[in-house]
Amino acid sequence: MERKPDFKAQITYFSSYKSGLTSPFSSGFRCVLRFPFINKDFFCIQNYIDTELVFPGENVTTNISVLDNIKDLYKGLDFELFLNTVKIGEGVITEVYLSSSST
Repeated sequence: MERKPDFKAQITYFSSYKSGLTSPFSSGFRCVLRFPFINKDFFCIQNYIDTELVFPGENVTTNISVLDNIKDLYKGLDFELFLNTVKIGEGVITEVYLSSSST
């Protein structure tokens, strides 16, 4: 079952040198989000717009579905991306979809 996205974001993945990751990410990639105002990790699914593969060091626009309820999302909010305990990138919300405001 495909989840509706909660928001659109611009993400910058760190280079292989900084993150240690060498393989590309495909649409449907799952990782952990951390927001500056919440002391909790959120699992998410990323569906890339206009591409299927993203390599370390690239910037991408993506739709993100959060696998937990989260409130107080807004355009311009920044976040960090983690894979296990490794920080792999940073992003900023560019659009919040209506479905996320009711969760």
